Amino acid sequence: MSFIKDRKYFVWLNGIKSRINTENIGVPQGSTLGPLLFLLYINDMKNCSNLLKFIQFADDTTILFSHSNIAQLKLILESEVNKVITWLLANKLILNLIKTHYVIYK
Repeated sequence: MSFIKDRKYFVWLNGIKSRINTENIGVPQGSTLGPLLFLLYINDMKNCSNLLKFIQFADDTTILFSHSNIAQLKLILESEVNKVITWLLANKLILNLIKTHYVIYK
């Protein structure tokens, strides 16, 4: 049996079961190997910027950046975050803007 190829699944919603479908892409949710494969998949995200520091845990990423000038910080950070977004799109990932926040400390 293959981990990826020809996986069977169905959806159970409000007591109604869908037909059985076959999937040939992705990793099964809840699998033991899934989180490790995801970490390997996003591991090189940190290479898209030499200025940002990335802290990654499971599927959460924190990006750190500091600068003594707040105006420069905003300009540089916007440029660097655009590099991250470009990396995400190139790797078929989407930044969830609802879960994305930033904090500026003076």
